[in-house]
Amino acid sequence: MTNDPSEVRIEGLLGCSRAAGPRRLLGLGETSLDAAILEAALATRIRAVKASTETPPIKKAAIARLDAAAAALRPSVVGPGEPRRPVRPAGARPGIPGAVPEGTSTDSSFVEDRRVPPRRPVRPGSVPPPPKGPIAGGPRPVRPTPRITAEHLTPFDRLVLSILVAGGGWNGRTRVLVAGLAHQAGLDAMALRRVVTGLAGFMRQEGGTGTLVEMSRTERIPLAPTPPPVPGRIEAAMQRVSDGVGREFRGETVASRRRLILLFLLVAFGFVATIVIAVTAPSPDVREIEKRRIADAEARELARASEEAEIDPEHVMVPSVREGMVRPTQWARPPMFRGSPVPGRLVLEINELPAIEDDLQRLARDLELDPIRPSEARLARWDHAIEKFAEVWPLLDSGQRTAAIDGFLDVLRQAEPPETANRLTASLDLPPSATVSDSLDSWRRAFRAGLLGVVVLDETVPETVRAEARRLVQMKLPGSNGRHARGGPFAALAGRSLDATAEGLVAVTGVTDDSMVADAWERWLESQKAIRKGGDLQQARLLAIGRILADGRALAGGGMAGDVLGRLVDEIDWSAGGPDPDSVREAYRNWFLDPSIPAESTWVLASLLDGPRGIGWYRPDFIPDPDLGLDGRTAALARAVSVWPDAMVTAANGEIVAVDPGLLEAIDRLIPEVRDRIESATSPVDRLQALLAAERLALGTTLLVDARDREAAAAIEGVETQVRSNDPGLDLDPLTTPRAKSGDGAWAEQFGQTRRDQETQAALIDALRSESVAGDLGPVDAAVLAREIWRGRGAVRAAARGVTLDMFSRGPILAATLLDTVDLASTSSDTMEFIEQYTGASLPELSSGRLDAAVRLALARHAAVLMDPSIDVVERLVREIGETIHERAIVRRSSDGADASGPIVRWDGRPENAAMLVTDAMRRNASGLFLAIGSESTLDAIDRRRAARRRLASDDILLLVAAHAAELDYLAFALEARVPGRRREIMATLDQAVARRAAASSGLEQAGLGALGVVELERVRMVPRDGDPLGGFG
Repeated sequence: MTNDPSEVRIEGLLGCSRAAGPRRLLGLGETSLDAAILEAALATRIRAVKASTETPPIKKAAIARLDAAAAALRPSVVGPGEPRRPVRPAGARPGIPGAVPEGTSTDSSFVEDRRVPPRRPVRPGSVPPPPKGPIAGGPRPVRPTPRITAEHLTPFDRLVLSILVAGGGWNGRTRVLVAGLAHQAGLDAMALRRVVTGLAGFMRQEGGTGTLVEMSRTERIPLAPTPPPVPGRIEAAMQRVSDGVGREFRGETVASRRRLILLFLLVAFGFVATIVIAVTAPSPDVREIEKRRIADAEARELARASEEAEIDPEHVMVPSVREGMVRPTQWARPPMFRGSPVPGRLVLEINELPAIEDDLQRLARDLELDPIRPSEARLARWDHAIEKFAEVWPLLDSGQRTAAIDGFLDVLRQAEPPETANRLTASLDLPPSATVSDSLDSWRRAFRAGLLGVVVLDETVPETVRAEARRLVQMKLPGSNGRHARGGPFAALAGRSLDATAEGLVAVTGVTDDSMVADAWERWLESQKAIRKGGDLQQARLLAIGRILADGRALAGGGMAGDVLGRLVDEIDWSAGGPDPDSVREAYRNWFLDPSIPAESTWVLASLLDGPRGIGWYRPDFIPDPDLGLDGRTAALARAVSVWPDAMVTAANGEIVAVDPGLLEAIDRLIPEVRDRIESATSPVDRLQALLAAERLALGTTLLVDARDREAAAAIEGVETQVRSNDPGLDLDPLTTPRAKSGDGAWAEQFGQTRRDQETQAALIDALRSESVAGDLGPVDAAVLAREIWRGRGAVRAAARGVTLDMFSRGPILAATLLDTVDLASTSSDTMEFIEQYTGASLPELSSGRLDAAVRLALARHAAVLMDPSIDVVERLVREIGETIHERAIVRRSSDGADASGPIVRWDGRPENAAMLVTDAMRRNASGLFLAIGSESTLDAIDRRRAARRRLASDDILLLVAAHAAELDYLAFALEARVPGRRREIMATLDQAVARRAAASSGLEQAGLGALGVVELERVRMVPRDGDPLGGFG
C-alpha cells in the first residue's frame, strides 16, 4: 500500500490499484477478448475519467495507466481478421451461440487446431527470421461465427436488453439492475457475462431499429416463489384456539352439541326476560305519581297527629333555657301564607287598554289645538285612563308599559298652561301610604309615583308640568329622582312607593281581615318582582322584614304577622351566592343590634332560620334568649357572624362601582352635550376643543373607577365649565409676531470684523440685548447668529444661545434660519438641551435612532407656529390633550397595580403616543382576566386588529383614533369579565361607539367619539351610591 496522495487519488478514480491487473483496470472479466471489445472498454473508461471532477494531472495519469493496461492486453487478443471459434458449452444446442442454459458455465479458453505459443518480447536489434515453408505468410482458413437472431432471444434476454438501452449501456446503475434480475432468474456471474456479451453482439448486428423492436416485446419475468412465513408461537396458539372453537360450534362431538344447545337456551331465556321486564315495569311517570301519593299520605298522617297533640302554651310564648340551649319558637304549623291569584276582571281590563290609548291620543290632539280649556269629558277620560293603567300595570310587559307611559307623556307635553298642568298632574297625586283599604292600593300608588318620576326627568314636558310633578314627588316621596336607577325613573319611584306602602301593610296586618291582608301582601310582592330584580328586590324584602320586626307585635302567637314574616324570610336568598349577600348579613346584624326591635322578634326570626324552611348552615346556638336582653342577642349575633359564609361574586352583581349620584348625574348630562359639540364642530380649533372635553371626561370616569372621587369631581367640573362657557381653561389668543431688528446686516458686518476674537464676539452678541423692542433678527444677522449657535466656540456659543432664549425665542426669521442650518449642529447633550428649551419639545435619548428626525420636527413645528400665529393655538390645545391622555395612562397603570409615582415611560408630548400608553395599560389589565367566559372576542384577535389599525394609520390623528379603538376593545373585554351580568349593555355600547366612529367625517371627530366611548363603557358598571333608607340604588 502506498502513502503517495496522488497515487491514492488515481486509484480512487479508477476504482482499483495497479496490482489488480489490466483486465480489472479496464472493467473486463475473464472472458475471451477481441480488439473491438478491448478498444470499446478503453474508450468507456477514458470517458468516465474525463467526466470526473479530479484535477487534470490526476486525470492524465489515470488515462496513461489505462493506456498501459490496454497495451498489455493487446498482444493477447485476436485481431479483427482472425476470429477464434468458441467452445460450445455442454448441453447447448448447436446453432444458438447466444443461448445459455440455466445452471451451465462457460470456458474462458478457446479451442483451436493448434495451441498458439505465447508471444515473447522482442529485444531491440533482434528480429526473428520469417517462417519457412510453403504457407508462410499466407491466409489461414477461419470457421465462420454463427449470427445471433431475434429467435435466439429469451424473455430474460429482452428484459436485460431493455435495461441496457434505457440505462445508456453497461454502467454502475445498469450493472446493479441486471445483477438483481440474474439473481432472481438463478444465473451465476459467468452465465450473466455470456448473456451480456451476446446481447452486445446482437445490438451491433441489428442496429437501433432491431434493438427497439425487441425491447417492445419484453415480458414480465415471474418471480421465484416465496415460501410461506413460518407462524410464531402466538400465531400458532391463536390458530389452535380458533380450531378448537370451530370444532365446538360445528358440533363434531356429542358433548359439543349439548353445550351448544345449553348456550342457545340461556340466550333465549335472557331475551324473553328482558322483553317481559320492559313490558311490565312501571314508567317513570307512574313511579313519580306513586311517590307523590305516598308522600301525601304521610303528610296527612303527620298533620292529623299534630292537630291531636296538645301544645304547651308556656313554650309557645316564652322559651325555656336548658343547659345553655334556647328552645326555638313552636308553631302549630309553619308560618306561611299565599294570597289569592290576580282577579279575573283585571285580566279582562287589559283588553280595553288599546281603546284607552286612543282616548289619550285624542286628548293630546285636543290640547294641541286648545290647551287652555280642555273639555270635562276628555279630562274624565284622562282620570279613567290613569285608574285603569294603575290597576293592571304589573301585568304588562316592559314594552306595553313603555307605550302606555309614552301615551300619558304625549298628553302632558301639550299641557303648558298652568291651569291645565295643575289639573292633569292632580290626577297623579299620591294617596297616603299609611292606609291600605284595598289589595290594589299598592299598585295604584306605585303607578302614579313612577309616572311622576318619568315626568320630572323628561325635558320635552313643559316646565309647568314638571314643576308640579316635582313638588308632588318631594312632598310625598322625598329622595333621589331615580335618574341613575336600574330600570329608569319609573322603576325607581314606583319601587320607593312600594317600600313606603310596606309600612301601611305592616300596620293593617293582624288587624284587618286576614284574607284581604294576604291578598294585599301578594300584590305587593308581585309588583316588586315586576320592576326590580337581584339586589334591588332583595333590599325591598329586607326592608319589609325590618319593619315587621320593629312593629313590636307578638310574632310567636301564630297570627297573620308571623305568616307574613315567614313568607318574607322564605323569599330572601340567604346563601353566599345570592344577589346581594353582604346586604343580607348587614341587615341581620342591624336587626340584632337595634334596641328598638323587641327581643321576641329576633327570637322568632332566628327560630325561622333554624327551622325546616331555614338555611342549612344556621345552628340552634344562634337563637338568642329573649330573657337575656340585648347582651344575649349580641352574643348570639357574634356566633352567627363568625360562621357566616363569605360572599361570592356572581354574574348577577360583578364588580359594580358605586359612585356619588351627583357625579353620575353630571356624567349623564355631559355625554350628549360633549357628543353634540364633537359632531357639530367645523374648524380645527373647535374640533380640538371638543376632543379636549371628551378626553377630560374620560379622565374623570377613569378616576371614579379608581376610587379617586375628589380628583374625578375636579375633572368633571372642568368639563362642565368648558361646555357651559366654551372656555377650555387655556389662553387661545394668537401671539403677535415680534418686530425684527432694524438695520439688517450691520451687526453681521461688525461681527465679521472681529477676526475671531472671542471676547469681542461675545460682547457683540451681548449687545443684541439692548434691542429691547426687537424680538427677531433680519435674515443676514440671523444667519450669523445661527452659525455661532451651532458651531461657535466656548463663550461665544453660550452667549449666542443665551441671547436667543432670552430675546429672540419668538422670532420667526431666526427660527426658520435655525431650521435651515440644523445640519451644522452637533449631537451633544448641551445642544439637545438648548433645542428642548428653545422649542419646548421633548427629545429622545442621544443613542436613539430617531434623534435627528425628532430635532428637525421640533424646530419645524416651532418655526411654523411663529410664522403662522394661529398654529400656536392648535399646538397649545394638542399639548393639553396629550397631557390629559397621559394622566389617564398613569391612572390606568395604577389601577393595574403598577407604580404610578413616576412616569410610565419617557413621553415625547405627542397625544397619539400617550394614547398608546393608555392602551398598553388597558391591555395589561385585560390580560389577567383569562376567565372572561362568553366573550365573543379574544385578546389575540384584539391584538391583531390593533396592529392592523396602526399599519393603516397614515398620520398622527389616525394613530390616536387607532389607539382609542384598541382601548375600547380591551375595556369591553375587561368589563365583560368583571361585570358579566351586564354583558348585553357592554356589547351594545361598544357597537354604538363603533358605528358612530365609522360615520364620523374627520379624524378629529373619530378621536373625540372614541374618547367618549370610553366614558360610556365605564358608565355601564357605575351605580349611584344612594343613602336613601327606602332601599335600592334609586
